[in-house]
Amino acid sequence: MIASAEPLAAADEAFDAALLDPDSPVAMLGEPTGVFDDLWVRQHAAFSFRAQGAITAMSVELWTPPEADPFVLAVRLEHEPETILSAPAGHIAILQYPLYAAPFSEFTIELIAGAERQLDAPDQRRAAYKIRGLGFC
Repeated sequence: MIASAEPLAAADEAFDAALLDPDSPVAMLGEPTGVFDDLWVRQHAAFSFRAQGAITAMSVELWTPPEADPFVLAVRLEHEPETILSAPAGHIAILQYPLYAAPFSEFTIELIAGAERQLDAPDQRRAAYKIRGLGFC
């Protein structure tokens, strides 16, 4: 079971304000799928963006539950090969992924965790990790 952590302070804000730096070179399009309001993330999540400039990399800041050992997260961008990285369980980690998006293009990224688990009772949701931020450069 994953211990439910307190929601992040930004969890009540819009997803883009909670997850993206105000100076981010991308704008979020719509709401992500697979992400709960308190930023717990299902095994499969997807985010859509519009690039404001050329994008060459993406970082995902996340917290992995202690039970998520080993924790692996794959990133898939439409026509690009999937990239898989791992993070230590029970810690905050920042995973850096290569990602290319042309200026002013719209793109969708998929985040795919190796597994998800039942949150602690009475929470009936299943989730894999808690997302803390997305960065692009």
